[in-house]
Amino acid sequence: MKTSCFMGLWVSVLLAGCAATPPVNSTLPTTLAGWEARAKASPGNQDLQLRLASEYMQYGKYDEAAEAYKKSYGGNSALAETWAWHYVAGAYRAAGKLDAAIAAQKRAAELKPDHADHYSFLALLYYENKKYDESITAAKQAISIQPTHATAHNIAGASYEEKGAVQEAMAFFRKAAELAPKEPENYIRLGNLLLREKRPTEALSAYSKAVEVAPENALALNGVGVTYYLMGRYDEAIPYVSRAIEASTTNGIGINVSGGGTFPMIAGVVDGLPAAKAGLKKGDAVIAVNGQSTRDWGNDIPKFVQAVRGAAGTPVLLTVERQGQNIEATLTREKILLKNAALYYANRSLCYNAKGDAAMAMEDARAAVAIGPKDINAIFALACAQVQQNQFEEALQTVKPLTSSVALLVKATALAKLSRTQEAAEVYGAINPSDVFLSFVPHAAKRKNFLDAMRPYVAENVNRARTLESKSQYREALAAYSAAMKAADETEAKEILSACFAMVRKNPALGQVSEEARKFAIRSEVMVKEGNFAEGLSEIRKAIAEAPYIGQFFYNAALIQAEMKKYREAIRDMNVFLAAAPDSPHARAARDEIIKWELMIEKGK
Repeated sequence: MKTSCFMGLWVSVLLAGCAATPPVNSTLPTTLAGWEARAKASPGNQDLQLRLASEYMQYGKYDEAAEAYKKSYGGNSALAETWAWHYVAGAYRAAGKLDAAIAAQKRAAELKPDHADHYSFLALLYYENKKYDESITAAKQAISIQPTHATAHNIAGASYEEKGAVQEAMAFFRKAAELAPKEPENYIRLGNLLLREKRPTEALSAYSKAVEVAPENALALNGVGVTYYLMGRYDEAIPYVSRAIEASTTNGIGINVSGGGTFPMIAGVVDGLPAAKAGLKKGDAVIAVNGQSTRDWGNDIPKFVQAVRGAAGTPVLLTVERQGQNIEATLTREKILLKNAALYYANRSLCYNAKGDAAMAMEDARAAVAIGPKDINAIFALACAQVQQNQFEEALQTVKPLTSSVALLVKATALAKLSRTQEAAEVYGAINPSDVFLSFVPHAAKRKNFLDAMRPYVAENVNRARTLESKSQYREALAAYSAAMKAADETEAKEILSACFAMVRKNPALGQVSEEARKFAIRSEVMVKEGNFAEGLSEIRKAIAEAPYIGQFFYNAALIQAEMKKYREAIRDMNVFLAAAPDSPHARAARDEIIKWELMIEKGK
């Protein structure tokens, strides 16, 4: 889920709710059981229900929190009821019950239909529930009420992005950045989208703006670094990724804290760090720091963080309450790398890999995996480093769980280097040639490395196909050409396709589709009818890999990519179709489609 850009809304809502909490005094309970008892004794006290709900939220009892929030408005205040349902939605969201959260938030919006934040939060819930059309509708409702609502623009942009509506997404992201120019997340989202659209210069500008407004924002710094990397400007990339690593380093004790109740609550501890070593647990209430009471700091988490934070190697004394017992623990602060640092070490490893510095590439890759053993970026970086150091068997094991196009390229390269050329060709043939990232400088270099290693395999299959063709063994010749196609470069692929098409035109019976290729083509048709164009394209690509001599498959691929507004790729595939079947009854329509797509490119669509 891509929720980080929207968390500001949720935090502000929680703080607004805390303002309605009764002031803390020495007679108020200090434990969840105490709050439950007090609320039970005064069931009509709305403030107590609100405070009890906050305590439940801290302890992760989200269903109980939702029920307490429902009781907190008392039935005699429309405004209180509105916010109560809003808090109920937040509790259900925390519980992972998005349908229930949506129902509650819709109720809040119905009670207060002129409040933009209610529709913006509803849009977020729809987005997280993958209901993008509903998310867009709710976000636009928020915007109609408050045209300057930057968060609503951001959520609308994210939903359009998920739908593949790139231009609409960009427009909303740009407007969000215009409305909230000091918020780096708006520029980061725009940069991410521009990079996926292979517009690195514009992406670099967006990321740089994010760094300008937030110089220590690790995601922004990483965005600049990654863009430079993909442009092949490795020496410029490394300082930015290094700064991202520094920005992900802090001194602390390894706890996550939640607020909103009387005391700060430990929401989680990080294995291997001071808090975990001292036996602190999720659900412990921190009631004192260095002997100073933290009563009411649950509503002032920055104050708590400031008290706990300090130089690495220095001690801090925490007193926690657990099941009615007070426990003291003296912890020594440590230098801590946040989890996102795995991504940044991985990216710096890739930069060193591209520069040819194998030792530094391996060192950073191992650091990335140590921080995030399951992080796909760390795993990819390690596989690349292993290939660079000729550790091909190890690289195959490392890259095994990854399925992206660039990961498949690394896997294919390792197989090729091990002389397992047929397997390498099969893996490479499964790569989506339309994946924009394959065309960036470092990945293009990896692709060239693979193709160079596979040239003898391609030549062997082409020569075998020609021999078989000369013996009129056409089906066998087509199979050999198909095998060569899976590992051929662009020039070789054109020559092979030309030979295949010529053979099929002379012998039309050869154009019969195999059962395997037919299966993929039918699956593609079903996916397209369901509106899932990306999956439809993937399936038709599999059909092409099985039978590259069937021109109709390229025609279908072209139409699918046009639906995805990938007009250059659509034109490329349609031209292949025309080369295969220049006399087809669909040839005129195909040429007309190309004219339309060229116009769309000219108009910047």
